[in-house]
Amino acid sequence: MRSLRLKFFLISWPVVVAAIAMVAFSIDRFTVIELERVEIAPRIVPGPARAGAWAEAIGRVWPATDDLLRTLAASTDAPVDLVVLSNQGERIATTSDAIRAGEPAADGSVSLRRREVHDGRIAEAELTLPAVPIRDPAGETVGWLVVLPASPSDPGPAGPPAWRSRLRRTIWTAALAASVASAAAAFLLAGPLVRRVRRLTEASAAIGAGSLEARVRARGDDELARLGRSFDEMAEKLQRAESHKRNLVTDVAHELRTPLTNIVGLIEAIQDGLRRPDGATLKSLRDEAGLLASLVDELQELSLAESGQLSFQVESVDAVEAARAAVEAIAPGSGGVIVYPPPPGAPLPVRADPRRLAQVLRNLLRNAITHTPDGGRVTVSVSARRSRVTVEVADTGRGIPAEHLPLVWERFHRVDPSRDRASGGMGIGLALSRQLVWGMGGEVEVESEVGKGSRFRFDLPGA
Repeated sequence: MRSLRLKFFLISWPVVVAAIAMVAFSIDRFTVIELERVEIAPRIVPGPARAGAWAEAIGRVWPATDDLLRTLAASTDAPVDLVVLSNQGERIATTSDAIRAGEPAADGSVSLRRREVHDGRIAEAELTLPAVPIRDPAGETVGWLVVLPASPSDPGPAGPPAWRSRLRRTIWTAALAASVASAAAAFLLAGPLVRRVRRLTEASAAIGAGSLEARVRARGDDELARLGRSFDEMAEKLQRAESHKRNLVTDVAHELRTPLTNIVGLIEAIQDGLRRPDGATLKSLRDEAGLLASLVDELQELSLAESGQLSFQVESVDAVEAARAAVEAIAPGSGGVIVYPPPPGAPLPVRADPRRLAQVLRNLLRNAITHTPDGGRVTVSVSARRSRVTVEVADTGRGIPAEHLPLVWERFHRVDPSRDRASGGMGIGLALSRQLVWGMGGEVEVESEVGKGSRFRFDLPGA
């Protein structure tokens, strides 16, 4: 089953149908039970006090009339029938012609017969009920009043079972309609979800086919939107990585070309007799070969650091002394840039590899000097806060544009896209420095303002 919409429908619709069926079943059972309870509930008649009041009212207007009895019967909530008999058992008035009465017995009870309709069939019910004496204003008994529950009305030829059948049919028809409506709603509501997943699928297929410009551009803040934004971020990083990879051969070739050209030129000059293999020539050859070795070493170290295979010999190192030593090593080659070491002070020990710490400091100092014009200055400071020690290298150079700040730590990234050595190297010094700081348990950050300079910081755990 390949359709996500169909899967969503098959998951959600049975749940909705089950819920509707449970509700319909509960309503059906509750209604039927209530109907049966009403059908078999005992019929209630007014109490002796009410019956006595009626008998007194009838005695004042004796003989009674049918209209008077219907008025009295309507004055109570419970449906009742009333029958007025003479002392000899003759029917004087009644609310129902279906009632026939016998003569009152000595104990005041009266036997009655009443035609009733049950399930479309006429039957005669026999009742024996107490009678209430009716007295005239002189106090003499002139008749008897019998109060009995009203005869149940005929519900029709089919009777109560038909009621229940129609009720159940109505309930389950409504449940079926609700199930169909829920199915249509589930199918329609799955549409936007499926379209968003389809866009993500198409974008991932495009990325897999090599089109790294494909983006989902998801909107909203739900899980799919966050997934889409994460996908776009991944695609952006892949695109940058692919761009770096495409430029890698060019960058490495350019960086290696200059020292190799110089070496080849010097060797050819010696072969042609234009230069003598004296100390100065050999020194130039050694310097160019050393530059080649340095570039290869940096590439190898960056690769090892990124794969987590670079080893560290961590120990307690005075960060202030390490910074001053790095400045002393770099300052002689700074040209017209003035490099200020951290001022003398109390030692600030950190947990670090001394050789890697010195390498990070030299990389940051070289980077700052390269991007600072003659007459500018580079300042190194060391400070402690809580259990961390922060080293900062600040310069008064040309600064870094805001759009390049998140990328300066990426390998092979250069603010100046030209490969002029005077404007920077291969773009791996800062990437390697970040990996080395991370390997020693620290963090790096940078702040910069175009035209005013940059501040590179890294912190390490205090010893």
